Amino acid sequence: MFAKIVQCLAAETEVEDSSLSWRLLWMRYFVTGAMIALLIATWPLWAAQSVFPQIPFTGSATAMPLWCDSAILWLAVILFTLALFSPPQSRYWMWPMFAGAMLISISVLLNQHRFQPWAYQLSLAAIALSLCKDRAALSLLRILAISIYLHSALSKLDASFLTTFGPGLIDELLSVFGINATEWSPRTRGVVAALLPLGELAVAIGLMFRRTRQLAVCGALVMHGLLLLTLGPLGMDHEPGVLLWNVYFLLQTFVLFRQKQESVVESNTKHDAEPAVPPLDEKTKMTAIMMAFVILLPFLEPWGWFDTWPSWAVYATRPERVRVFMRPKSVSKMPDSLQPHISQPDWHDWCRVKLDRWSLDVLKAPIYPQSRFQVAVALALSLQKPIGENDIRIVIERSANRWTGQRGSAIDLVGTAAIAEFAQQYRLNIKPRVAETGSAEKPNPRDRL
Repeated sequence: MFAKIVQCLAAETEVEDSSLSWRLLWMRYFVTGAMIALLIATWPLWAAQSVFPQIPFTGSATAMPLWCDSAILWLAVILFTLALFSPPQSRYWMWPMFAGAMLISISVLLNQHRFQPWAYQLSLAAIALSLCKDRAALSLLRILAISIYLHSALSKLDASFLTTFGPGLIDELLSVFGINATEWSPRTRGVVAALLPLGELAVAIGLMFRRTRQLAVCGALVMHGLLLLTLGPLGMDHEPGVLLWNVYFLLQTFVLFRQKQESVVESNTKHDAEPAVPPLDEKTKMTAIMMAFVILLPFLEPWGWFDTWPSWAVYATRPERVRVFMRPKSVSKMPDSLQPHISQPDWHDWCRVKLDRWSLDVLKAPIYPQSRFQVAVALALSLQKPIGENDIRIVIERSANRWTGQRGSAIDLVGTAAIAEFAQQYRLNIKPRVAETGSAEKPNPRDRL
């Protein structure tokens, strides 16, 4: 069924697009160039390291030696570089691009932390470009882009975003222009914050139709430009990877959806004619089926059946939140790079361990937001060095109600044993990879999970 939709969209592309070759050429440049740039910007995340715990998706991958990570990373960068600099008219770039995407997928399987949304999107784009015929590839890339805008907008249309992160994002944006929005009433700030997901939703819908596509392109360019101002050095000063991903989106939207004026007029005059439907080969059909799952699986995220980031809920605040605490006497046993991100003890004598700030500092990338992953990281930290059995505490805040923003009773776990027992409920792996050096003389921490 989805392959049939792609077939029709490919036919529409043939009618409306008289400059297909330059679009695909530039998309090849942008996908490979963005992948190389983002891998370099987040290099510590992908290279071999044992400071920040690595949690594979499957238990069998915990035995993989860490040196494989750097080998995969270097080989992927070389392959994407070959695809980037291959002659424009040749087809030799297809297999290096496909192989590079497969290597990134393997690297992600070795560490859930690497399931960054940009790596997911660019790998999908690389697979579509390398396996599909030209018009079908362009159609799949358009469908993927629209679905990202759609799911991202829906993930932020809830009370939690409109009362917490949304107003804060508006404050940062308006402060760039010298406007102090913090003095506005909460209701006003919430209404203005609602313009963010509503604008994103309007862009997604507008890109679906020829008559509204150019207006939606302008909206998308303005949206990403404002995000770059908000997240850049003048605003929240995010890591380079976040900014590079927004730059890629800006360029992608321009190349995929922009139409010359004469093309728009021509397509409007020919829309009554039935377009020729090009046949799809087996590789294109399989890629279309894969893309169908990519588009549909995010609808399972609200029920906890799919992860937050591959559901494109990048700035959503509704999902579960994990807070990690440690007793002061065990703080000194934590890695040196984590020490600056552990707060002073509160009146209950617990120190807050800020895993998110540690991830940005050490790996140059945001922490994977899934509670499964963060619980596994905290548990791995407690097992790396012997600390008191009850010196670690995890508080898991339930997902917020979409309409009220209220969260259910939090799960409060004290002690390594209680955390390890609770972690067994997760369907995916929570065991860490262990460095092959320096760990043979002490018990394997995975044996206690």
